Amino acid sequence: MIQIGNYEVEEKPIGSGGMGEVLKGYAPSGLPVALKKILPQFVSDYEYRKRIEQEIKFLHDLDHPNVVKVYDSFTLDGNLFIVMELIEGKNLEQFVNTNGPIPWKDAVKIMTRLLDTLQYVCLLYTSPSPRDISGS
Repeated sequence: MIQIGNYEVEEKPIGSGGMGEVLKGYAPSGLPVALKKILPQFVSDYEYRKRIEQEIKFLHDLDHPNVVKVYDSFTLDGNLFIVMELIEGKNLEQFVNTNGPIPWKDAVKIMTRLLDTLQYVCLLYTSPSPRDISGS
């Protein structure tokens, strides 16, 4: 374990993506968390960093059971970290690769939850009006 800011963190990443890597850690309270370390090229670019900070603020304010919670963010030694709720287990891609196609009734349940989540996020993020809805 290593110390990053106020968090005890496992040294080996639990995931990675196009913008950084994800580490498993523990808050001072003992709560398990995910720390997303943003790659330096995104942190050093003013426009990217500004966009990331706006997204962090937006995500921090969300409260929905299907949206990962953002607890904190901080910069340390030029690195930007986003502290989020830790969701353990397989993602949908891993589940399908392991178990094969999802039965249609389960797929409908997943899509219903996904659409509910998208509706929630879009209502908060975009302030829709009648002119935003296509008639065709």
